[in-house]
Amino acid sequence: MKTIARRLRRLEHGFRLGPETESERHLRAQIEEGRRRVADARARGVLAPATSENDRDDLSGLSLEEILQRGRARVAMGSYR
Repeated sequence: MKTIARRLRRLEHGFRLGPETESERHLRAQIEEGRRRVADARARGVLAPATSENDRDDLSGLSLEEILQRGRARVAMGSYR
């Protein structure tokens, strides 16, 4: 186990990742809650069904703040429907 933990620490350091901070946990919880609200709204018919997975933005490699900014911009443009 020590070897695996050491390798993970090296990988985290190489990618500049560290343990998740309290603010990151809070942001992640907000994103998950938002996703639940959107799913509920879609189930009630308030929002249009989601587009296919291929039509969605590629969010890999973005920080949580960048993901939230993209979502806010999408809502502002009205393309969330």
